[in-house]
Amino acid sequence: LAQLLFGEDVEEVDPTPEDVKNDFDLEDIIEGIKESVEVNISEENKLADLKVAEENAIKLRKEEELRLHEENKTKIKDEASKVMEEEMAKITADLNKKLESNKVSASNLDLDDPNQDAKL
Repeated sequence: LAQLLFGEDVEEVDPTPEDVKNDFDLEDIIEGIKESVEVNISEENKLADLKVAEENAIKLRKEEELRLHEENKTKIKDEASKVMEEEMAKITADLNKKLESNKVSASNLDLDDPNQDAKL
C-alpha cells in the first residue's frame, strides 16, 4: 500500500519465527522421505507379487506339460495295444488256417501205408 501511495519500495517482513520456519522445512523433508519410502515399499510389494505370479505360472506350465505327457503316454500305449491285438488276431487266424490245413493233411494220411513217409 505504501508503494502505491508514496511510490516507495517496501520489503514485506514475514512475521513467522525462525524456529517455526525450520519446523515447516523439517516437516517437508520428512514428508518427502515418507513418500519415497512408500514408493519403495510399493515397488517391493509389486516385485514380490510379480515373483509369486511368475512362480505360479511356472507351476501351472509344469502341471500342464506333465498332464500332456501322461495323456500322450496313455494314447501311445493304447495305440500300441491296439496294434498288438490286431497282430495277435492275424497270427491266430494264420495258425488256425495252418492247423486246419494240417488236419486235412492228417485226415488224408493212411497210417497203415508204409510208403506214406515217402509221399510227404
